[in-house]
Amino acid sequence: MEEEISLKDMFEILKRRSTIILVIFILTTAIGGAFSVILNEQEYSSTTSLLVGEEKEVRVDPAEPVDEDLDEEIEPTYETIIVYGDATVSKQASSLYNEIIQRKDLLDGVIDKLDLNMSTAKLRRSITMEIPSDSGLIEITVRGINLHNANEIADEVAKGFMDLVFEITEVENMQVMNYASKPVMVNTQNIKLNISISAVLGLMVGIFLAFIMEYLDDRIRTAEDLEKKLGLEVIGEVVDNSKAHEAFRTIRTNIQFSNRFRNKKALVVATSSPDEESMELSFHLSNIMAEGSNKVLLVDSDLKDPKLHDRLGLSNEKGLSNVLLGNVDLDKALITHKENENLHILPSGPAQEKAAELLSSDKMKGLLSQLKDRYDYIVFNSHPIHHITDSVALSALADGVMLIVTSGATREGEVEAAKKALEKVEANIVGTLLNRI
Repeated sequence: MEEEISLKDMFEILKRRSTIILVIFILTTAIGGAFSVILNEQEYSSTTSLLVGEEKEVRVDPAEPVDEDLDEEIEPTYETIIVYGDATVSKQASSLYNEIIQRKDLLDGVIDKLDLNMSTAKLRRSITMEIPSDSGLIEITVRGINLHNANEIADEVAKGFMDLVFEITEVENMQVMNYASKPVMVNTQNIKLNISISAVLGLMVGIFLAFIMEYLDDRIRTAEDLEKKLGLEVIGEVVDNSKAHEAFRTIRTNIQFSNRFRNKKALVVATSSPDEESMELSFHLSNIMAEGSNKVLLVDSDLKDPKLHDRLGLSNEKGLSNVLLGNVDLDKALITHKENENLHILPSGPAQEKAAELLSSDKMKGLLSQLKDRYDYIVFNSHPIHHITDSVALSALADGVMLIVTSGATREGEVEAAKKALEKVEANIVGTLLNRI
């Protein structure tokens, strides 16, 4: 069953995609306007108006007054007159008139009479006839780029047209109402209309593309995405740097009282994408957990690409890999954080090719048991869970895993793949942290 999109969701999508909508709107409007200007040419235009009359019989009153004493009945007298303005042109007549005005003999006669340097076909394309409905009006317009004498052509066409109408049809009542006036210059393109259409089209295309992009975009953005789409509990959200400290206090509390992590100690912090970093969040969480009387150990378990020591300005000559290989005692590898004596750090040590084997070894199990005896909480900064078994192997030994998801960057498929990999080794997924920074 597909998820329904509410009106609020639609506005959020439009707001999120407002840049692409605005760009397409501006580009389409600009292109439409530019093409209208480029294609625009000025034409000469002039119109001759004809009026069709209608014969009507009207009663004529006698010139002499009628003697009322006479018993003789006087017959009424009628007279036929032509009335202009009341007649209407039928659809059949309109069709016939349009055929007449395109006749070759009519157009050739106009060309010869005015000595026009143009073909019959070109003159035909320059002439338009309009017959408004429910009226006896016929408007003949001549329009063309080089037709400086469009008024003369319009009048001559109208004259020839009337001659043919009288010859071919039974209509005898047609006259010129308005002769063509001096040609006016008109644009071949309606630039304002074209720009308006381009703007509306651009807006529609922009909105359409916005929804298409949203549909194809599987990036996680909200806690609701994680809970509804992936079935993962959200432990907390880090919205911005100014409020990060308070956010991690809330996350610490949620982890401590979570049913999945209550009375447990070892927590792996990992991302699902190689483009994300868990280092900063691991450190902030460890530092908050070490407040009060809790003893906390932050372990850099990213044995392939260690970075935590650089972030904290520490040496990486001795660390987790040395301890697991038996080269260095644990106590000599541990470092106390200079600003928080309750927080100890175990760097990764020299990078290792066979990191997964070390992290899933019996020595790692023994080390983890030893660390649990010493510390209240152990936080592992882990390598991203992305087709690599390092973090998955460690997660199987730890008490829980917290996935870092970056809003607007982490993709649904990446989180789903990480979730399946962890579930395969029966790792305890405590929840997710939604990073909005």
